[in-house]
Amino acid sequence: MGIGLLPATAYNPLFAAMEITTLAGAFPGRFLPGFGHGVSGWMDQIGARPRSSLNALEETVAAVRKLLRGELVNIQGEQVKLDRVQMQLTAAVQPPIFIGAMREKTLQLAGRMGDGTILTAMSSPEYVRWAVSHIRQGMDEAGRGEHRVVVYLDVKVNPDGKAAGLRQSRHWREEPRGRRRRSKRWGSRRRLRSIISSTGWKGRSGGCQRPGWSVCGGGDPEQAAASIRRASRPGRMR
Repeated sequence: MGIGLLPATAYNPLFAAMEITTLAGAFPGRFLPGFGHGVSGWMDQIGARPRSSLNALEETVAAVRKLLRGELVNIQGEQVKLDRVQMQLTAAVQPPIFIGAMREKTLQLAGRMGDGTILTAMSSPEYVRWAVSHIRQGMDEAGRGEHRVVVYLDVKVNPDGKAAGLRQSRHWREEPRGRRRRSKRWGSRRRLRSIISSTGWKGRSGGCQRPGWSVCGGGDPEQAAASIRRASRPGRMR
C-alpha cells in the first residue's frame, strides 16, 4: 500500500513517524511510505520551502528512520530539530522508506538513505536506466545492497480497449504545464510530440508504448497489464 510521498518540510518527523507506525501496524509488511521535496510552488504557498531541499529531505529521512526503530533522537539540523524525542510504540514490521527523486543529487541521496526510489510519471526507459545509475552510485557510497524502484505509469483501463486508447490520447494531447517542463528538461519534448501526432494515437490502446519509450499504457485489462509489464523491464533492481 503506497501513499506516494510526504513532503519532507510539511511534516514534523515525529508526527510522520507516528502516522507511519499506525499504518504499518494496520498493514504489516504492506505499507510503503515515501518522502520527497514536494511541489515547490505548493511549499511556497504554505511557507514550507526550505533553504536547502536536499538537506531537509536527508535530515527528515534520517530522523524518521531512527524514530521508527524506537531510538532516542537528538538532532539540531538546519531543518529538523528534535530534543530527546523517542517513540514508545513501534511497528513489529518496520516499513521500508522510499524517496521521491528526479535529479542526480536526490537520486544519489535515495540510493544512500532509501530502501526504494519513487520516479515520476513520464519516465521513459532511458530515463529509468539513467536514474538507476545515480541510485546505484548512492548505494555504493553507503554500502547498501538492495533497493526497489517505483515508477508512476499513467494507465487508462476499459473493457473496450479502443475507448481506453482514445481517452489516453485525449489526456496526453492536453500536455499540461508540468509535463511540458519535464519533457523539455529531459530532452524528450520533440519525441513526445512525434508520438502524440503519430497515427498510433488514433484510438489504439497503448499508443504511448513505442520502442524505447513507455510512458503510459492502457486498453482492456489484458492490454493494460501488458503495458505495465513492458514499462517495468528497464532498470529493474532489487
